[in-house]
Amino acid sequence: MVLPRRPAHWRAMLDETARSKGFMLQAAVEADSLTLQKELAASQPLYAVLGPYSFVSELRAKRLQATPIVTPSLKRHVTLALPKHGKMTTACQIVSEMVQAIVREWEGNLSPPLDA
Repeated sequence: MVLPRRPAHWRAMLDETARSKGFMLQAAVEADSLTLQKELAASQPLYAVLGPYSFVSELRAKRLQATPIVTPSLKRHVTLALPKHGKMTTACQIVSEMVQAIVREWEGNLSPPLDA
């Protein structure tokens, strides 16, 4: 498997999920770069656990194959931090509006529909 290096949050989640299911993940390669993880999975007999938004173009180009992990459910969340006090900057307002518009367009998913 190609996995992110520790102490990455995603790696910690994967390790904890594996432990809770009674096994330990063994990384053949550790790489923090999504581009490198995808390239290794495409060119070697390796697997990677990636968020759905990260490999849409590779699926369309048929460079990668994917299958969802259903049990256990592994979800990634996107968080946009906003200031608790004071006014939001114009940049923060624009980014917030863009993220919300994209999420609505993608029907609440973190990646566009494959047929888009």
